[in-house]
Amino acid sequence: MSRFLSIALVSFAALATAAPAVARPITNGISGEEMVKILQEAGYRATLSKDDEGDPLIKSAVAGKDFNVVMYGCENGRCKSFQFLAGFDLDKGSTAEVMNDWNRNRRFASAYLDDENDPFLQMDLDVEKGSSTEQVAMYLETWETVVGLFSSKIGFK
Repeated sequence: MSRFLSIALVSFAALATAAPAVARPITNGISGEEMVKILQEAGYRATLSKDDEGDPLIKSAVAGKDFNVVMYGCENGRCKSFQFLAGFDLDKGSTAEVMNDWNRNRRFASAYLDDENDPFLQMDLDVEKGSSTEQVAMYLETWETVVGLFSSKIGFK
């Protein structure tokens, strides 16, 4: 099965099972509380806390893998962008070749290695000039797909 077809099938399955939500506009960035609500409305667990700088940090999980929503450019409770970030603790780590292959052949999420050669996957979205809750939920569906594909690529179970 081609890579495109497998991504399309996974995306279609996610869309077919997703509960429809009413799209709400996101203006002047997004708050941690809004992000939690989007995650929960999409059927994911979401726990809101703060990072070391006092910005919102959300813990959740997709495709059997924990991940964080890291929020950036936050002022007055509104954040200009956010990043989905997942780290994979592998006994033997991974290689730069595997990360480069992923980054060369995938569009929506980039990968890198930490100082212990454990792979990390990240996906960013800028909402400073506006977006919608529906767009963020669709972005979350894409994230779930790429986390599953990346887990297979690196042999994470």
